[in-house]
Amino acid sequence: MGNKNRHTRGTNQNSQSSRSHAIFTIYCNTKHKKDSPHTSHTKGVLHTINYGSSREIGKLQSVGPKTAQHISLFRDIKGKLSKLSDLKQIPGWGTKKFDRFVEQNLLKEELL
Repeated sequence: MGNKNRHTRGTNQNSQSSRSHAIFTIYCNTKHKKDSPHTSHTKGVLHTINYGSSREIGKLQSVGPKTAQHISLFRDIKGKLSKLSDLKQIPGWGTKKFDRFVEQNLLKEELL
């Protein structure tokens, strides 16, 4: 289905740019049962988005409306990421691991 819905449009860097994007959603559900009859639940959701060719946007000589829209969306995502500190509380997602994940996967874009 992904290849069927794939679109191409030329840029100054690549005449057949695929602009392939990927969206991954990670669901984390945990149950904590202590020495009580009640069980506590912790739930978290992390959406990650990878925009194809996003690292190369700064090299383009002209920016059209779609590219400008993507740049705006990148900045919006970065702003929302700063509010995801609750994910650091999920078991196995300590502060260092979360920060490293964000840095390696999302904040390495030069535009942000």
